[in-house]
Amino acid sequence: MNSPIFQEIHKLLNQANKILIIFKKDYSLDIISAALALFLFLKKLDKEVAIICEKTDFPPEYFSLPRIEEIKNKFNFLLKSLLAINTAKAEIKEISYAMEKDKLDIFIAHEKGCLSPKEVSIFFIYPFDLIFVLGTQNLNLLGENFESYRKIFEKPIINFDYKKENENFGQINFIDSQSASCSEMILELIGYFNKDYFFDEKIKTCLLNGMVGDDKNYFVPIKSGLNLKLLGNALSNLKFNSEKNVFWTLLSRDDFNGAEARENDLILLSKGLLNYLRQGKLLILFYEDEFNKIKVQFFSLNREINILEKFKIFNPRGTFNFAEFSIEEKNLIEAENSVIEKIFEIF
Repeated sequence: MNSPIFQEIHKLLNQANKILIIFKKDYSLDIISAALALFLFLKKLDKEVAIICEKTDFPPEYFSLPRIEEIKNKFNFLLKSLLAINTAKAEIKEISYAMEKDKLDIFIAHEKGCLSPKEVSIFFIYPFDLIFVLGTQNLNLLGENFESYRKIFEKPIINFDYKKENENFGQINFIDSQSASCSEMILELIGYFNKDYFFDEKIKTCLLNGMVGDDKNYFVPIKSGLNLKLLGNALSNLKFNSEKNVFWTLLSRDDFNGAEARENDLILLSKGLLNYLRQGKLLILFYEDEFNKIKVQFFSLNREINILEKFKIFNPRGTFNFAEFSIEEKNLIEAENSVIEKIFEIF
């Protein structure tokens, strides 16, 4: 846990109301998922948030990601400047203006006294108080949104990346080459504030898609936070059908209690499991939540399966890459038998 950096971020967040999240146009599923998870987290802190990426022609399957419609390809506002006039020496009665091709004349009608240049000041009005840049090695990679709006980027920048070639352009640079993805870094940030946010269905969906969705993220160790005992329980209970190329495992309340784990530990657990299961097509995780309700999670291991489409019979919630649903069976074994039977019929 990078506590000193997160303490600095915490301070900046306390001072900011309007926040920009921006990333390079050569995006990945990880970067988009991390940006959406961060957006949802900041909204929980009652912040005004905008997400910008120059390129928004996302693959069709990406549109199942929560709140992806919030990502815009350009700033949808006019930049504003403030013309401030000290009226202590002149009583202003009327203001008018005239515009020519490259010139703006402002006419100030006043009584008594006079105005001089030292009574007039111009200030740029910044549309954002704070900027998060994700998975972007230098600001030029932001494209036209940086070139045409450089003034905006004078505000504090929090720079999140896991690539060593990052140029450390932020006021705060969280550059962690030991992380496997930006989504894992955002998970760490959110966990610093409140791990219960992991229970939020949309945040969880974004984080899991980011951490397991890109092929480059497989076989990269998770550097912190993984409950190894819970992972051991999941691996001990792991089953595999070689004909269908399907893995599945079960976690009971005893497994959670014995590992001193909670449901929010499942995010990193899933990533840990997927490090071992590259050769399969599908991973299914059955578990009992804290209210003894049985839940089922699906993970596409090779991105050839659209989870929501393939298993719509279960009415799952999620995206093309990850989805989950609750089941009414009385225990894990009944749930396992029921779901696996239906899945093998579908496959």
